[in-house]
Formats: sequence, C-alpha cells, structure tokens
Amino acid sequence: IRSFEETIQKGMQYPSQPVAQSFFYLNIHAQGAILYAKFLEFAASSSVEEAKAKQTEYFNYYRKNESVIQNVFDVYEFINTIQRKKYWN
Repeated sequence: IRSFEETIQKGMQYPSQPVAQSFFYLNIHAQGAILYAKFLEFAASSSVEEAKAKQTEYFNYYRKNESVIQNVFDVYEFINTIQRKKYWN
C-alpha cells in the first residue's frame, strides 16, 4: 500500500472527476487497510488490550469518514461484519 501512495495521490488530482473520486475512495480504504494490518498484528500477538485499542482506532477511522464514503461503502454493516469474527478468547 505504501508503495502505491504516490500513484493514489496523483490519481486524486486527475482531471476527470469520476477518476479522481475513485482514487479518493481508494485512498480512504488504503489508509484503513494500514490500520487493519496494525490491528491484526496485535490480535495475532495475543496483546488483547492493544488489539482492542487498534480495533477501536480502525472503526473510528471509518466512522470519521462515513459521511464522505456512505454512497459507496456501508460503514455500519462493515463494522458489524468485522465484529463477528473472534480475534481473541
């Protein structure tokens, strides 16, 4: 993801609005994927409290961006789906 950030930033400046908008959404999800990876790293290491904190950070990131992505991404359903998985005992 990090190696693709420059391409995403350039794409967000593309003259065609639909293309630029697509890169905007991609940027939001790319940053979300980085947060998700951090959360999974802590969940896999059995650091439950740290994992829960990262999960909250991850969810809050999407909640914060919900108003701009709600047309293409259901944040409520996404969070509910992620919460169904048991990452720790």
